[in-house]
Amino acid sequence: MSKKLRKVIVVISLIAVFTLQCGFDFSNRDVKSVNYDVEEQSDFNIQPRYAYAYVNANGLRVRSSASTSGTIVGLLYSGDKVKVDRTVTNSEGTWCYIRAVANGVSGYVSKQYLSFTE
Repeated sequence: MSKKLRKVIVVISLIAVFTLQCGFDFSNRDVKSVNYDVEEQSDFNIQPRYAYAYVNANGLRVRSSASTSGTIVGLLYSGDKVKVDRTVTNSEGTWCYIRAVANGVSGYVSKQYLSFTE
């Protein structure tokens, strides 16, 4: 297998894994193709599209949906570090889909209970 082909396979695999982990839904979006010449690029630097935040409440309920009526799937405590994958705004406010760094619990929490870091 050529070096160029291996690089292309690695890039496609990374994009596929990143897309699946972030839960992107391209069904309602216009996806534009990008021409990318592998030979001209020696380093592949894919930037993640998430941020880290810390929980600022004790017993924060992690829910299955972005609503107070969503099933509780876990609890987080003040100081817990989470990875924020995306945000959703609805009639109940702004919600973040998170994954806890320490225990891996994932779901939605209200954004007001998170403190973002830079």
